[in-house]
Amino acid sequence: MREIPLTRGKVALVDDEDYDRVVAEGSWYATPRRQTFYACRRNTRGMVYMHRFITGAPAGMIPDHWNHDGLDNQRHNLKVVPARDNSIRVRGLTCAKTSRFRGVHRQSRGGAWRMQIVVRDVAITRSYATEDAAAAAYNLLAREHFGPSAVLNDVPDGAVTPPLTYLDSRPRGERARTAKLTVAKVVEIRRRYQAGESGASLGRAFGISPHHALTIGKGQFWPEATGGSEAGVVYGRAIADRPRACVVAVVRDAHGRILLGRRLKRDTGYRLWVLPGGGIDGRETLEEALHREVREECGVEIAVGSLALAFRHIEGPTNNVALFYHARYLSGDPVGGDDLGEPAFFTLTEIACLDLTPATREVLARIRLHVVTKV
Repeated sequence: MREIPLTRGKVALVDDEDYDRVVAEGSWYATPRRQTFYACRRNTRGMVYMHRFITGAPAGMIPDHWNHDGLDNQRHNLKVVPARDNSIRVRGLTCAKTSRFRGVHRQSRGGAWRMQIVVRDVAITRSYATEDAAAAAYNLLAREHFGPSAVLNDVPDGAVTPPLTYLDSRPRGERARTAKLTVAKVVEIRRRYQAGESGASLGRAFGISPHHALTIGKGQFWPEATGGSEAGVVYGRAIADRPRACVVAVVRDAHGRILLGRRLKRDTGYRLWVLPGGGIDGRETLEEALHREVREECGVEIAVGSLALAFRHIEGPTNNVALFYHARYLSGDPVGGDDLGEPAFFTLTEIACLDLTPATREVLARIRLHVVTKV
């Protein structure tokens, strides 16, 4: 190891075999970048960095200083990696500066801790009840996608917990910031409506619209609010009388990744991740319905395989009999539609950290695509 003096009182470290070649280029100076210094010089073509001069890294590749010391240009400390791998190793990055961990920040509404990591130019975000759980989830995905290049948070892997759902991470019902009613008031509205009081009278008494008072009185809003417990704070309509048949595709690509998207309908599954699928129109066959739904929701073409599972789904107003089919991805780039947003293929490790609907998580567990107990 040899030292090369720089400006600002700094020195650069190089291997013995590189020393003569570096010195022959002329004088080098120290320039600050982020939380370190780099050795560089100027020539007729512009700025030349010592670490790039030593490694001869091609365009699009970056010599990464493994110990984060930009002046340590010994070859064992320089690893030539793609720019995206280098960017994830930048020190001191936290989201919104509200957490001591990398890739974690606290949500302004609800107080949950959110993890965010960018994979293949797609931001993956999850909400967790504790800061340590969010940091451990970041480690899990960083290790999966970036291997030894990943900078991990100092938390045990066992700190990972199931992510919060959209409804869990935002105050709802009487806990919502704009709530006008409590569970106790809902019970009182229902009692007075059943006793014969009109919607107009109830609306005036509780400061809501007559229509809203009628829907609460009939049990179409807050249907589970039968007492004073917060567990009954649920929005939704009364359950459908008859089940509806629908088809759902478990689409896998050549790498075994599974196609999922965020539900955009504003119901109990809003913004949660689900498998693509939907109802059956007119006289179309099950296979035709599956092709159409996946094309409309995700913009891809598939080959339909065998039936994986028949599942009865009753949740809030939903009353479905869903037929889940195995399917193989053929062509097209995933593009969201009216019912499903942000469609993408995910590995089994990523799926374990997603905000899935309860029904989707149960179905995936039944067909043994991932082990839910390891979330």
